[in-house]
This record gives sequence, C-alpha cells and structure tokens, in this order.
Amino acid sequence: MNNLSKLAGILPKWEHAKTMADINLAAPSLHAMTHATPPHDALYDDIRDARHAIDLFLNSEIQDGLDLVMAKRDSSMYHALSYACLLGGTALLTYERKDIEKAIAAMKATSQLANQNRRPTWKHNLHAHTFEEIKSMSPRQRHAELVYAETILMKAGLQILYDQSIVLAVKEALKAYAAHGIYKALESYMLQERDEGTKLDAHLVSGIAFGMAGFNLALSAVPDFILRLVEYVGFRGDRTLGFWYCRSMGGWDDDTAATTDTDEGLRRPFCDMVLMGYNIVLSQWTPLSHLDVPLGDRILAYYLALYPNGVAFLALKGRKLAGERQLDEAKAYYQRAMDAQDVWPQLKDISRWELGTLALIEKDWKTAFTLFRSLFRHSHWSKAAYTYLMAVSLYMLAADQRVPEKRKALMDQVAQAMSTVTQSQQKIAGKSIFIEKFFARKSRKFELQGRRLLFPDLEILLAIGALELIPVTQLRQNLARIAEILPRLEKSHSFYVYDDVCLSHLLRATFHRFLLDPDSRTIHAASLQAVFAHAPNIQLDHWIYYFAKYEAAQMMILDEKYIEAQQVLEAILRCTEKNSFGVGAGARAKNKYSMENALVMKCHSCLGYLAEVLNRRS
Repeated sequence: MNNLSKLAGILPKWEHAKTMADINLAAPSLHAMTHATPPHDALYDDIRDARHAIDLFLNSEIQDGLDLVMAKRDSSMYHALSYACLLGGTALLTYERKDIEKAIAAMKATSQLANQNRRPTWKHNLHAHTFEEIKSMSPRQRHAELVYAETILMKAGLQILYDQSIVLAVKEALKAYAAHGIYKALESYMLQERDEGTKLDAHLVSGIAFGMAGFNLALSAVPDFILRLVEYVGFRGDRTLGFWYCRSMGGWDDDTAATTDTDEGLRRPFCDMVLMGYNIVLSQWTPLSHLDVPLGDRILAYYLALYPNGVAFLALKGRKLAGERQLDEAKAYYQRAMDAQDVWPQLKDISRWELGTLALIEKDWKTAFTLFRSLFRHSHWSKAAYTYLMAVSLYMLAADQRVPEKRKALMDQVAQAMSTVTQSQQKIAGKSIFIEKFFARKSRKFELQGRRLLFPDLEILLAIGALELIPVTQLRQNLARIAEILPRLEKSHSFYVYDDVCLSHLLRATFHRFLLDPDSRTIHAASLQAVFAHAPNIQLDHWIYYFAKYEAAQMMILDEKYIEAQQVLEAILRCTEKNSFGVGAGARAKNKYSMENALVMKCHSCLGYLAEVLNRRS
C-alpha cells in the first residue's frame, strides 16, 4: 500500500465515479434525449462517413469501409479515428508486431489531430473541469476531447501488448488514468445537460456512454481485494451503471430502439455489442449478476436483420446455439461467418476456434486437428495453445487407432508437438498467459508420465469453459469413460495416480450437475468428497482441489443454498488474497495453482450473482 500511496499523491484527484444513486433514473433515456445532427456541418459530415464505414464493416464489406475512411484520414480526426480502430482490430486479430506498430502509429496521428482541435487550456491541465467550461466549448472541441481520450486508451492497450514490459504498462496505465479524467468531466456535463432537459449530441453522448460503460464494467469485474487498491487512486466500478449506459444509448429500456441511421450515436453499435457479449457469451461461463438473456437475444436478432453478412453477429448466433447444445446449427452459423468475407482472413480464426472446440466435444479428432493446425499456421495469438490442442487431437486419434504401427507414428508426432509447447509461450505486460501456462504444464506432465495423459480432451474443455456445451448423449458417453477408468486407477501404483483420480471425480461431479438425474446429487457429493479426500496426495494438478470447491458451490446455488455457496467462494478468494495455498504433496503445493486467475474471476462474478439473488430475497 505504501507504493500505491505515493502513486496516489502525484495523481490528480478526479471526483469519484458516478453510481446509479447519483443518476436521475426517472429522466428519459440518453437515446430519447438526443437530437438530429445539422445537415450541413463539416464535423458531422465526417461523423456520418465514419458511421457509414462502421455499417460497411459490420456487414463484412471491409474493403469498401477501408476506402471510405482512408480518403481523409490525414485531415479529419473522425476518419483518422476510424482508420486507427480498423488497424487496431487488424493488430488484435493478427498479433503481429508490424501490424501493432502500424496501429500505434495511426493512433498517435489521431491523437495529434484531436489535440489540434482541443481547447488550448485543457491540453496541459490535469485537474477536473467544470460544467460551465465544457458547456462553453464548441461541439468540435468537445468531440476532440472524446477522440483524444479514446485514442489514449486504445494506444495504451496496444503498447502494452507490443512492449510486454511492466514499466511500460505502468506508464500507459497513468495515461489511461488521465483519459479517465476526461471521460469523467464529459460525463458530468452530459448528465447535467440531460437532467436540465437539454437535447444532446447523439454522437458525443454515445462516445461518453461507451467509455464510461467500459470503465464501470471492467472495474466491476475486479475482485474486491484488488478493487480496494484501485479505488484508493480514484477508480470505482458500478456494473448497474455500466449496463444502464449501454441499454440507454440504444433505447432498449424504453423500447425506442430504432433502425440505424447516420444521425444515431456513432458508438451505439459497440454499446449493443457489450450487451450481446455479456448476455450471450459470458453468461455461459459462470453465474452472473445483471443477466438479461432475452435482451441479448433481442439485440442479436436486431443486428442480424441489419447486417445479415456480419461476421460478428453470425459468430454470436453460433455461440448462442452452441450454448443451447444445438451443435449442428451452431456449426452452420460459424461456417457462414467464415464464408462472409476474405479481406481479413484472421476474422475466420474466431470461427475456427469455436469449430475446433465443437470437434473436440464430438470426438471428431481429425477435424479438430485440422482446425487447430490452421490456427497455428495463421494466428500469432497463442502458438503454445494451438500446439497443445493439435497434440491432444492427435493423441486422441492415436488412442482410437488399432494398427500398432499407425498408433506409434501418431504418438511420435504427439511427442514432437508436446516438446515445443513450453518454448512457444508468450507474455503480455511481462506476465505469462494463464491458459498457456496450463497447457505447458500438461505437456511436461505428458513426458513425466511416459507419454500418457488422462482425459486430455475433457480437461481442455473444462479449462476453456466449454464443458457446458456438451449434449446429453455425449455427457453420458463421457460418464461411461470415467466409470471404466476409475476401478483401474484404484489399483494403480503410479506416482501421479491421485492426480488422475481427482480429475476423474471432478469431471464426473460436473457432468452429473449438468444432467441432474435422480441419483446425480448423491454421485456429485460423493465424487467431490473423493477429490477432497485425495487432494493431499496430488503431485502436480493442485488446481483440481480449488475447482472442485467451485463446483461444490455451483450445486449449492442450484439447490438455493446461497449463503453456503457464498462462504465457499469467499474461502477460495481468501487463498489468493492471503497467498495461502498448501493443498497437495510436495513443494509445488505452496505455489499458486494453474488457472487461478480464471477461477478468481469466476468466483467474483458468482458472488455478484449471489448478492443480487440475496438482495431480491431480503
């Protein structure tokens, strides 16, 4: 805390973030309070061009969108912003240094253009500004502040990816903090104008709403023991407020959502994408507060009608269907997303990953290998993960091979791939990626156990949160696999046998929670008890104990034992907060466990859901 106190002492003191208690909910939505933009104005003509480019991109007409924004990118801050965003999207998809460098350069150019249009007294003043100061600005100056803050944030994120340095990450975080101050000042102006009944500039408001929603939702996802530190320097997250901004910008609460046009808020589609991502994708990961699945479905239907060839919306529809265990229908939408465009081949990688996951679920090992090999060849995001997934696909294919010579040849390929996983790992801001570390440990375990792994396909699906997608028929088939192996494990004298026993019981418990057959609760409890009994003897896979605790909490939630579930989840978080581990055998038991960050986030989200349920009951 001492270092944080020193940091807080040199930072400007913004007002605390607004919460829902600070906002007049009785007033009309932001969508209803916006006015039409002037028909003949250079600034708004540029914004209309940017919006048209967004429409083209969202419908997969990528080259046309690029041609539109490139024409004036050197003179118009909104054309420059659109171009920088497109390059930033390309960089995130390719994860190639040259693409990141181009995007950073474009963002610097955009911030310089925006800076030229800012009020001079704001350029070097980090203190909070008054409502009157912002109101006295011209529309172009207010938009310049917004664009400047946006490009600071985007550049900070890409710079951290590019340099992978802790020192650089701190410097960029300070710049992001300054951008937050600009957003806070603009937010106060916007809310006061709205409460006074003044009609608002839709494009400015959509930018403020999207930025403040992002800050609030990101901070609300941070566990409390970390949030206490960021609040110390003036940050606060309010999930209710974040979602209110997103819904209000689209008019979803008052049913004023209209067909998109050039006068609609420029960033409104991105607010809607946040709502879709949360309610359609993240909702399949863990119990969440503020969930509104029907709203997510409604928004997705709205955008599929507007952009029938949109890669993002076709892929989201595929994910929704996969979450409903309609795998054939999901695969059809993923394929449509892949076929929608060829200008940016990397956009196909999203669908390749999802199709590879479904192939693992359906035990289509050849297709899984082909898809993950394609990702390995074309995507730079995680060579370690793609290599491990290729290796496991071949491993499972070898297990089904009855011809000894072919089986040996496949296993030699598996061993070769496994040997390269660890050296393929990458870092972001100096930190290893948790899923890559997990797969690297699994590849080393493969060698330690004499080229053997137990249920590596199911372990992958558990690690990436895809067990929930397995249809009932396959759930029963996998339970039969576990039932066959458990008696053998009980007779085994392998050094790592308890790791395998605990993994088998964790998987069995999870599958029975999905099925909820008449005996499922009894089997679920027995399997988790077996994990807890054998956990002290685990050699490598200490993560299983903590994930088993989380699994116990999930069944408690199903049984409406909310207080008990809350206590279990809080106990898991205390282990991280106090750096107090020690489950399992050997020195490794005292270290952080695999996928700890992912489990911490799940527990935090789950506690938010429980707080919401308990609040409704009180």
